[in-house]
Amino acid sequence: MTGYFEYEERFMEFVKAFYKTGLMASNYQEELERRVPNWQTKNISRIVETADFELTKIILTKAIRVERFCEGTWYDYIKSGFFLDILRRLNELSSID
Repeated sequence: MTGYFEYEERFMEFVKAFYKTGLMASNYQEELERRVPNWQTKNISRIVETADFELTKIILTKAIRVERFCEGTWYDYIKSGFFLDILRRLNELSSID
């Protein structure tokens, strides 16, 4: 798709909530490269499956922030289920005692 993307209000509420939750990882780009060298060449959804809490936060932060630099990425992440994968992983991690 080309042009300006307009996302549903419900999704935009999710993005706004993200910034209020404390889930945003500082230095996410450097941390992602440090924790998963050459992550760009890997299936990041597979990495999410076994990521610890901190790495999941880093990946979510990257997923949220990327839209600023590459319009339409959120659309791709929604369509592919990537955001859902991340949220499921966060849910799994939050239920681990």
